[in-house]
Amino acid sequence: MYYPALTADNKIIDLLDTAYIYEYKDFCLYQMPYHVQYNVNFEYSHEGTLYKYLFFKRGDSLGRMFDSTGELGFKPPSYDVEVIAKQRLHKGTDFSIVLDSLEFVKAEQNGSIIREAYFIQNNIGPQMMDSIILYFDKKRQRSYFSFGKRIEALKHAMLFRAEVHFNGGRAQDGGMVPRRIFEFELFEIKAIKPDVVDFIHRLANSYDSTAGLHK
Repeated sequence: MYYPALTADNKIIDLLDTAYIYEYKDFCLYQMPYHVQYNVNFEYSHEGTLYKYLFFKRGDSLGRMFDSTGELGFKPPSYDVEVIAKQRLHKGTDFSIVLDSLEFVKAEQNGSIIREAYFIQNNIGPQMMDSIILYFDKKRQRSYFSFGKRIEALKHAMLFRAEVHFNGGRAQDGGMVPRRIFEFELFEIKAIKPDVVDFIHRLANSYDSTAGLHK
């Protein structure tokens, strides 16, 4: 996930997030980054990245949140799986919204890859998005996590990439807002860390179908 953030003086700072989604049997583990940051006079300084882990079984509305792969000695608090996915993994965006509020422009296909463009008819300002570009793959198997389950079902393909375009322009205060593109993409992990594999196995083995995770 690529986020070009704006500072107070309309300069762009590149923020990159990488979240990991693991699927094992009927279980899912979301490894989600959060950044330790501070700012001085609106200038951001990035100090490091830590992770939280959300574990749940497919079909469950609630999952358990952990601060590290070493935690299993207590029962952590429950969190709504869909809310966490929207807030932490794609920042509240479900790209199925293009079906309801944007106008379809065109589609291009190259092999199994389909590229579709949508735009907003009534753009109300340079800080509002102007268009969305979606990329589907008819060959890739859809995962439990999705950027838009409704549109994937309609297209019979996996939505693996999305670009949200802001054309920029002159703001109400007279300043210029630069053009920005927010990028979201799902790609396969080539190698999984052993501690994460062990963590998933231990969580799955401790799962109780009636009570969730054991204390």
